[in-house]
Amino acid sequence: MHPRWTPAFPLDRVPVGGARLYKHDELQVAVFHLPDGVYAVDNRCPHQGYPLLQGAVSGCVVTCKWHNYKFNLRDGACVMGEEPVRSYPVRIVDGQVEIDLAPSPALLAGLWADLTTAMERHEPGRIARNVVRLLDLGVTAAELARFGATFDADHGEYGPSHALALAAAVAAGTSAAEPVLPLVQALDLAARSNVRLPRRSIPEPIDPGDDPSAAGARVRVLIETEQGAEAEALVRGAVARGWGRAELQPWFFQLCADHFLDFGHALIYSVKVFELLDTAPSASAPRDAASLLGALTWGITCGTRADLLPGWAGWLRRIAETHAPTTDQLALDALVDAEPASAFALVAGSSDPLDALSLAAAERLLRFDPAIDADATVGEGWLDVTHTLTFVNAVRHARRHGAPDVERLMLQAAHFVAITRALDGARREIVPEPATIDEVVDAVGARRGGDVRPDAVDLAAGCLGHHEIGALAAALEARMWRDHATRAIFLAHLVKTLRSGAEEATATGDSRPFLAAIRFLAAPLRERNVERAVHEAIALVRHGRPPRSLVS
Repeated sequence: MHPRWTPAFPLDRVPVGGARLYKHDELQVAVFHLPDGVYAVDNRCPHQGYPLLQGAVSGCVVTCKWHNYKFNLRDGACVMGEEPVRSYPVRIVDGQVEIDLAPSPALLAGLWADLTTAMERHEPGRIARNVVRLLDLGVTAAELARFGATFDADHGEYGPSHALALAAAVAAGTSAAEPVLPLVQALDLAARSNVRLPRRSIPEPIDPGDDPSAAGARVRVLIETEQGAEAEALVRGAVARGWGRAELQPWFFQLCADHFLDFGHALIYSVKVFELLDTAPSASAPRDAASLLGALTWGITCGTRADLLPGWAGWLRRIAETHAPTTDQLALDALVDAEPASAFALVAGSSDPLDALSLAAAERLLRFDPAIDADATVGEGWLDVTHTLTFVNAVRHARRHGAPDVERLMLQAAHFVAITRALDGARREIVPEPATIDEVVDAVGARRGGDVRPDAVDLAAGCLGHHEIGALAAALEARMWRDHATRAIFLAHLVKTLRSGAEEATATGDSRPFLAAIRFLAAPLRERNVERAVHEAIALVRHGRPPRSLVS
């Protein structure tokens, strides 16, 4: 913390119309003596750091010569360009220029406001600079991650995006020594998903009454009839009452059990949102919870109810006929190779099918045919098959937190794993090869050619003979943050699939979920889908055909 009112130099060393540099530790302050007073601003232009002391002054405006950005010296406001420059209070005492170097509440508020503007305009460099400034002023990484998630929640037209999951991952902690890169990746996704969108209309809270169970049942009815605004208002009212995870999380788990929503996203987000809220201090928890849970409620209302599509008709019929499980053992091979009806029967007949579901989901990733991802005529790709593993992982979290109707969630997972069998390629045996952590990271980072790196999974399997999953997972995640993917949405899938794979490997005692995640990490992903969009547009507009899907 810098001291207040630091003596800089005698005023007579700066003639009227002149300027002088004052340094204190790492601070560089440009002091301008104008006819109406003395003003001080950060010497480094906030755009790229060039010295404002060398700028041109006209009236009370200094112009950075490098990119023509202009700043009002009285308050640091940006007259032309992007973010403002930091200004410092100045006083003259006995002919001595004194500068207040201490951060003020106004400075912190201004940085938050400028970060918000940068998010609204999706200006990644400006976002990154404000993140660094806020961290250096003592703001925590978790607070910045929650800011990104709530920005996404407050602006998303149809509920939260993958920015929620990425923010939760950052808030939970990363292996990165410097949190700036993971934070900016999460904020970039939140900004990119909602660029130049206004804040969505937020309903006023409605008091839910005294009984959380009755209120949850009321929300359930409202969402079933797509009265999303009133459902969100009740959730916001519940937050205002002080209800938290214990009262509210079962509501969301039940809503996810009612329907298989948006390819499993709703359940994944229902897990991640409470993990994120667990990082909030008591002072900000109600505000963050209102934004995040309100948006999730709206998103669930708007979400596609996949179980109502024709491909799930048999699943609904079988749900009505399901009896209590009678067996304790579930044959993994049978589950992996099963058609939807058979998979349903196997899981419905097992008292504890979750580990087998996890390993079957991992097998989907291990067998995925990369040619499908490269085929612009097919709607599915790598991201679709990752959801088998992340959804099962979310089911595990739901069970751990006592979700009602968790058996129905596991039956959703069984159908999900079964229908994505259509994306399988040839089965490939894993042959462990001795490797260090760095060698595995290098193999994953190589991502080249038209197929998955054939050695990445084998090297990882060999590496695990000498290293813990946690150590390898941390090193791989550090690689993911460094722009391993071009598009932010792919980064979000890489991180959450890696974390899900590591968790599932630990839970099952089998490394295959983790190795399956590594296969995805090593894949040369098709990230731009312009060709696919064009193909689908021609098929629809000229021939009246919907997109070709292998799993619906």
